[in-house]
Amino acid sequence: MMQSAGPPFQPRLSELFKQQLRWRRSIIRDLFFTLKTLPQHVWKLHPNTVLTLVLTPLGAVVALLVVLTTLSSNPMAWAGPAPLVASLGIAAALSWAIRKYSSKETVTNPLVFGAYVAWSLVSNLLITPLALCTMDSRDWGTRSKEQEVPHDYVDGQEIAG
Repeated sequence: MMQSAGPPFQPRLSELFKQQLRWRRSIIRDLFFTLKTLPQHVWKLHPNTVLTLVLTPLGAVVALLVVLTTLSSNPMAWAGPAPLVASLGIAAALSWAIRKYSSKETVTNPLVFGAYVAWSLVSNLLITPLALCTMDSRDWGTRSKEQEVPHDYVDGQEIAG
């Protein structure tokens, strides 16, 4: 009798991490390419396209730099009341704007929103710096290419032909 190895789709955390890292590297590479070619195309594109292509990934990089700068200058800066009040104010303004202008995107379950916030912190504080530091990596994670061996070589030995 054969035992089942588990459910047919059982994602592994390491595979998820590698996929997220590969996507983040791709996003950062696309951001730099967009910034490089933006002067040529800025007047041809719709303004929303420019905002989406530039501000979204740039926001993650700037947020990372702000957090690192704040923590390096004063490690206890995040523990004061000012960051908490500012964060709650921004969250309240965004919540109001989403409810007023886009009712389809309202949050129905606060736990899902909390999980999203936790993932955003992990994503911005862990995956973005790792992607920035490993942009020159040959293997980008989940899609590694097999090393091609010439036909006239077997196990590193040349075949006499």
